Amino acid sequence: MLLLELPPRAVVPMHSHAQEQLGIVLEGEFALAIGSERREMKAGDMDIIPGGVPHEAIGSGKKALLFAVGSPPREKPLD
Repeated sequence: MLLLELPPRAVVPMHSHAQEQLGIVLEGEFALAIGSERREMKAGDMDIIPGGVPHEAIGSGKKALLFAVGSPPREKPLD
């Protein structure tokens, strides 16, 4: 599980990982790219990112808070 605070205008660069990731936006807004698809995410929106699929997040003018769960669990947690 991961609670991610995305500062205003922050960028989580394009990356991928073996784990499937399910997320829900708790507050704020940001743009989410999953593969070639781009979505505007806001509080209450959910996403599913399949394992191995590149994805990135780009913050809006306000901070965002995202709760995500990966499966299977990572061997090493994120720092």
